[in-house]
This record gives sequence, structure tokens and C-alpha cells, in this order.
Amino acid sequence: MHTARSRNDEVATCIRYRLREDLLDVIEAVCGLREALLGAAAENVRTVMPGYTHLQPAQPTTVAHYLASYEAALGRDAERLLAAYDRTNRSPLGTGAFAGTTFDIDRERTADLLGFDSILSNSMDAVSARDFAFESVAACCGLALSLSSVAEDFVQFANRGYLALDDDYASTSSIMPQKKNPDSLELVRATTGDAAAGLNGLLTISKGLPRAYNRDLQNATPHVWRTIDAVTAATDVTAGAVTTASWHDAALSAAAAGGFSTATGVADLLAARGIPFRTAHEVVASAASRLAAGELADPDAQLAAIEAAAAAELDDALDAYISREAVAAALDPAESVASRDSAGGPAPGVVGGALDDARESLADDETVLTERRERLAAAEEALREEVGAYV
Repeated sequence: MHTARSRNDEVATCIRYRLREDLLDVIEAVCGLREALLGAAAENVRTVMPGYTHLQPAQPTTVAHYLASYEAALGRDAERLLAAYDRTNRSPLGTGAFAGTTFDIDRERTADLLGFDSILSNSMDAVSARDFAFESVAACCGLALSLSSVAEDFVQFANRGYLALDDDYASTSSIMPQKKNPDSLELVRATTGDAAAGLNGLLTISKGLPRAYNRDLQNATPHVWRTIDAVTAATDVTAGAVTTASWHDAALSAAAAGGFSTATGVADLLAARGIPFRTAHEVVASAASRLAAGELADPDAQLAAIEAAAAAELDDALDAYISREAVAAALDPAESVASRDSAGGPAPGVVGGALDDARESLADDETVLTERRERLAAAEEALREEVGAYV
């Protein structure tokens, strides 16, 4: 069995053989999370919510637009993981310690029987290379960052009363019975640290190693397994939390109007009537400064402040440019969202089309995943038949 083999090429092969299955598992978990996000988004295409920049109320959007933003990010995570799989699924078997062998072997045949897509052409590179591991762990780190952001948002939204997490993804305090802690998502958030530690450990151990094989690599591989296992579990937990969360429409709608968040729409409206946007910006900024804290969500107070600011900044009445009705519509969060119908925007029609496109992309990735699994299953069956011929 060891003719034309070395521990070096055998171990390198086994790592790839195991890792490719783990990569398919995490890709499947990502597809599940994307499905959960798209399902929740489809139920909330018209659910208005506040959008934030710098954690400050910025502009109203919808729950669907918000959730779809994470699905898009996870789609790119899936692309990176699939690319890592394709570069992992290459066979080093038959390269010996690093300098090949004198025996007449068929490396392509063993690669095919083991389900590898191709062989690594240079024997020294084949036993030395761990870049497939770096790439796989780095892709998991990118995924962990996406998960961490979802988790952080949901923790904050639960705190603000925008959503309620299912009891399966929360816990009560040991001494404060009224509390519901989002601790499952806090652990998801912490997974980013575990993944980053794994990548850093892998890179640090591998730094500056000479060609070809070095025993240092024995300590590098556990970082791969720990990282991919942690991130796969965190992805599954996030999908469950997304699927079972309940969105509080009334609280979201009220918050969407807060902080004068429709101000940009009014500035856009003035600019559309021929006022330079810089001037329109100054008018609305002046209006915001005239509002007391308790008036920031009051449409009547907002309209009065805009009229006063227009008179001061434009030396003319507001209705010389736009009607009160048009301004009132721009100040309404739902109307503001509906007006933002540019590609990628939150208008319900645009988001609905984007969700359809996202489902097609997800279906394509699921097809690729199925094909990869079927290829491995077919190779395993062929290998069993080949081995059975010798029994």
C-alpha cells in the first residue's frame, strides 16, 4: 500500500479529502441561512423600519431591504467558499516525499477514484502547499464577519423592541426573571474571534517555512478544523434565529419616522425643483436645527420648520417651489421608501425583483453544491467497486 507513497503526500491528501467535505457542509449551511433571510424578507417587503449610519437614524427602509443586504453578502461568502473548495479538491497523492517516484504510477487514476478534480502538477508544491487551507479558513473568517454583523443587529433590535427572538435562541437571567438575553447570537458574534484566531495561528505557523515538508505543519492543521466547525455551527444558529424571529411592525414604523429621517427626501424634492442640492441641504439642515427633540418625529412640526427655513434661506415661500402636499408625502416614511426605486433601492417593487434574482442565484449555488456532492459520492462508489475486485 505504501509503494510510491510517503507520509508527506498521504497526509496532504487526507487533509484535502476531509476539508472538502467540511467546505461543502459550511456552504450548505450558508445556503440555509440565505433561504431563511429570503423567506423573512418576502414576508416584510412593505414593513418600514429605520435605517442607520453611525448608529444614528438616517433614512427609512424596509425589513426586506435590510435582510436582503445580508443575503447579498452571504452570496459572496458562498462564492469564496466554492472557490476554496475547487482549489482544495486537487490531489497531491503520488508525489512521494516531494521529489516524485521511480515507480510507474497513474496519479490521474487515483485522483479520479478519490473524487479529486485534478492533480497538483509539481511534486514539491503538492506536499508543501497549504494555501488551500489559508483560503478556506479566510473564507470562513469572511463568513464569520457576516454572521457577526447579523448577530449584532439582532441583539440591538431586540433591545429596542423591533423584534423578539424565539425562546430557543435566548435565555433568562439566573437571578432576574424578567430578562430575556440574546445569548445565542452573542456566541455567534464571538465566533469571529475564534475564526480570526484560527487564521492567525495558521498563518503564523506557516510563515517563512522552507520547501518542502516541515513538521510545523502538523500544528497548523487543527486550526483549520476548529475554525470551520465553529463557523458552520454559528451559521446554523443564525439561520434558526432569523427564521423564528418576530418583527414588531408598529415599533418599527414609529422608529422609522424618528430623528427627522425623511429629511433627505425633502432635500431631493427641492433639488428636483431646480434648487442646487447644496442649497436644498442647507434649507433642510436649518429646519432640523429648528426642531426640538420632541418634534423630530412630528410631521406637522417638521413641515412648519421646513417652511420657516425656506423663507429664511431662499427668501421665498416654500410653496413657490413645492406644494405642502408634496412635502408632506416626502416626510412620510412609507412614501419615502416607495419613492426610492433606483436599482438596489428599498421600494417594494424593486426589492421584490431583487428577491427573485437572489432566489435564482441561491438555486444556482445549491445546484453546484449538489453536483459537488454527487461527484464525490460517485467517486466513492467507483472506488469501492475497484477495491472489491481485489477481495
